[in-house]
Amino acid sequence: MGGRDGAAAGFALVRPPGHHVLAARPMGFGLLNTVSLAARYVQAKHQMQRVLIFDFDVHHGNGTMEAFYDDPSVLYVSTHQDGLWPRTGRLTNTGNAEGKGYTINIPLPAGSG
Repeated sequence: MGGRDGAAAGFALVRPPGHHVLAARPMGFGLLNTVSLAARYVQAKHQMQRVLIFDFDVHHGNGTMEAFYDDPSVLYVSTHQDGLWPRTGRLTNTGNAEGKGYTINIPLPAGSG
């Protein structure tokens, strides 16, 4: 499924992701959640119906998870070290309402990579 403007797919590497920034406030040295903004941009500008965000970082992207927790149009996958700040991203956090199953957290033990 591509966008209505002819774009079939897209790929972006985003650094810094701003993945700790919450809707209500900045967090984790960020002011904007750039990866969330990029996802919403391609949905609006290119009518992309589905977006995958793969977040690999030692810290869990709590802001990005929050942004899409109820949204089935965005699959959010996070690999992160278990137990580190911000102490979010448990295996049991899988989304809410229509977004249930569209959040996948993979907390890893220290030293995994």
